[in-house]
Amino acid sequence: MTRWGEDPFSHGSYSHVAAGASHHDHDALAGPVDGVLHFAGEATWGEEPATVGGAYASGARAAERVLGRPVDLAAFAEGIRRSEV
Repeated sequence: MTRWGEDPFSHGSYSHVAAGASHHDHDALAGPVDGVLHFAGEATWGEEPATVGGAYASGARAAERVLGRPVDLAAFAEGIRRSEV
């Protein structure tokens, strides 16, 4: 997304946790609910919260959980590059 600050829903915002919180709090947000509802997004990635990298990595993690197998991120990235042409 470009012009993030102009988006009427986010207004350029990103997640943050309260003082004293840890990466474990981010990870808790990513936990599946009843094994069928999976969450992804930069707020669910404790290693790099509030970043595009964290959003990407959390999406891959959620996809792996849903599919029950590893996701080939290199092939995924190549597919994105091809679609941009």
